[in-house]
Amino acid sequence: MKSTLELALERAQNLQLKDNHINADDYYRQGQQLAGILYNRGLADFTTSWGTISLEPISLEHLMQGLLKSMLSNLVLPQQEEQLTRAILTLQAIQVIYPDYQETEQKGFIEFLESYRKQYPQFITQLKEQLTVHLQQKEQALFTKTGRQQHLTLQNDPETATIYADEIKKFQLYFSDHLHQHKWQLLQKLGFDPSGFSF
Repeated sequence: MKSTLELALERAQNLQLKDNHINADDYYRQGQQLAGILYNRGLADFTTSWGTISLEPISLEHLMQGLLKSMLSNLVLPQQEEQLTRAILTLQAIQVIYPDYQETEQKGFIEFLESYRKQYPQFITQLKEQLTVHLQQKEQALFTKTGRQQHLTLQNDPETATIYADEIKKFQLYFSDHLHQHKWQLLQKLGFDPSGFSF
């Protein structure tokens, strides 16, 4: 049977562990809020806020995890201009928190994102043009075979719709793999284990 002192010490230890856990969550949330400053108020306010942070290493690590998780979720393959703008802003902010992040690396990452932004609509247009020709050939073959005229589209021809979806998936997978590598390297440079992040 435990003495009153042992029970009191156990309770105190449990409270301390709980308190540390709450603090870790609080700092994680503060990191997310800091990311909110970046995306809602801009790089200048983010830089000012970052400059005021003075924490113990363990607390800073929790804050950084919350911040980086939010920032990495904005590093996506941009299909709209706004997504590209947010991604560039994210990379500029990474240079604020990690001054050793080389401009050449940042430039290479931005060029990669801009390349996707430019190539994606061109790819979709070319793919649709190719599949339109494919559908016309199918229509002609059907007419020759059955004597019936049938208008085929991506919506009413499952085989062509599958080709369309598969080609888009292949295109995006190529860029997704490169994006994943960029994020992985970035986290390693910042001293974090990338396997602890989902992206």
